[in-house]
Order: sequence, then C-alpha cells, then structure tokens
Amino acid sequence: MFEAARELAAKRGMRFLSYDKVARLPVPELMKRDAYVEKVKPGQTDRIEAAAVLGMVEPPKITVTRALELFWQIAEKDRTRGKDEDQIRRWKNPRKKAIANFVKVIGDKPI
Repeated sequence: MFEAARELAAKRGMRFLSYDKVARLPVPELMKRDAYVEKVKPGQTDRIEAAAVLGMVEPPKITVTRALELFWQIAEKDRTRGKDEDQIRRWKNPRKKAIANFVKVIGDKPI
C-alpha cells in the first residue's frame, strides 16, 4: 500500500510526504495538493488519491526479521570481505539463530 501511494503521488507530479510533513508545507503547496484531490472527481473526494497526495498512508514498520535483512544489505559486503563461503556462513549463523530465537519468544514485532 505504501509503495502504491508513493507511485501514485509521483504520477501526479508530487513527492510522497507523510501527513505531518504535508501539514508543515507552505500554504500554496498545501492548497495545490488539496485542490488536486478534488480535481480528480469534482465534488467528491477520492480516498486513494487523497491518501497518496496528502500522506495519509503509514510507512511499513521494520520488523525484527526485516532489520536483519537490512543489516545483511548494509554490512555484509564490508564485514565479509576476504572471507570464504564457510567463514561467511559461520559469521551469519549466530546472528540468524539469535534473531530466530528472539522472534520465537516475542514474535516478529516492529522495532
């Protein structure tokens, strides 16, 4: 849903901003966004358009398992440089096991 809102706002020529940032926009920019919602269907508010251009879609929460995936993307190249496959496996496994145990106990909660 979040990605769809970002894409829809971009198609309308606007950058997706969260609602708190939209509220702090200069009045002309805020009015442009508000007016656009009514341009789509005169006299009616299109809820999907409004959510996209007014920032009413919540960004996805980062869960514990997603945080590990992001960690691999960020740190893996730097921390595994010069290591063979077995060394990389031995480096990853304790982290995987710790996250799996943590999720088993409390669930895959957002952080």
